[in-house]
Amino acid sequence: RAQITKAVAERQAKMVSDCWTRMREVVGRIADQCSKEKPIIRDSLIDNARDLVNVLGGLNITDDPDINAVRADIENRLLVPVTQLRSSPVTQARVAISAKEILERIPEC
Repeated sequence: RAQITKAVAERQAKMVSDCWTRMREVVGRIADQCSKEKPIIRDSLIDNARDLVNVLGGLNITDDPDINAVRADIENRLLVPVTQLRSSPVTQARVAISAKEILERIPEC
């Protein structure tokens, strides 16, 4: 019984770690791309963030409030229309700053 409890706890910890890792990768990519002088903004940059926001609710099996807060920030601050991101240096700068601020709150796992 103790082994089962330990195995479940380890799997839960791995799932939480995977959530943070996925967020770090996606948000880091947005921060990097939007910080470039002449960024190449592909649809997938924002699509990946949108997909992540959509699946994080199910992946956050421990209902970690920090994951929920970062997820909400990604949704509210980074999910901008790609066409706007491509055409507006001001939007690029704003999203880059937001992504960097969010990235600071994501632990390295």
